[in-house]
Amino acid sequence: MRRSLASEVLVVLLALALERILTPILAVALAVATASEAIAPGFFVSYRALHETGDGVALVAFARLFAVALAAWFAVSLLRPQSKGGFLGLTTFGGTRAIIVWSLIQAVLTTTDTVVAGSWGSHERSELGREITDTASNLPLFLVGVVAVAPLTEELLYRGLVLGPASSLPLRSKKAIGFVLASATVWALEHSGNTIDLIVLFVSGCALAGARLQTRSLWAPYWMHVGHNAFAAIMILRG
Repeated sequence: MRRSLASEVLVVLLALALERILTPILAVALAVATASEAIAPGFFVSYRALHETGDGVALVAFARLFAVALAAWFAVSLLRPQSKGGFLGLTTFGGTRAIIVWSLIQAVLTTTDTVVAGSWGSHERSELGREITDTASNLPLFLVGVVAVAPLTEELLYRGLVLGPASSLPLRSKKAIGFVLASATVWALEHSGNTIDLIVLFVSGCALAGARLQTRSLWAPYWMHVGHNAFAAIMILRG
């Protein structure tokens, strides 16, 4: 039997807090275990330093995936929901046609983001991206972390956990739309570098959330996200 919507939201908030606590701890632990050059005196200094090198970014990606998986397990264990496709949307594929349609939408948004960023002279992300790839001693591992692991982590977090309570709501209901807008806002705020990026990423977040709720599956937004990150990685490597 499903719990009330309010109780599901509370559990999700607790799971998100758990992820925020676990991610830096696991990332620094992995860095210590692998003798990463990003390790510096002080825990938080080391964690920030990990985001500035290619190897460090890969370590954070894997650490965050494990943290999100634990947070998701925590939420699902407490709620034990019976909605179609599961609370996280991992148990259904979503349909090839739906994935293709939503992926085309995401491709348009990704292209728009690239064109707008270039038109407005917003090259900070590209410069940082090139700096990170230049410091990746294991480029294949870095690419796996960015193109495959990071999308899975973020989809589990933003379209899995955050949209979990809306997984059984009618797609066009006011509550479902509210969850879509909330997840897109959080997604955009965490990734944006300026106002233009914020707008484009918010629209992209709405598309990813729409794909998740329409298909009742996490795999549609995951493959959309993989395509976006792969395109971004190619653009960075091309310089």
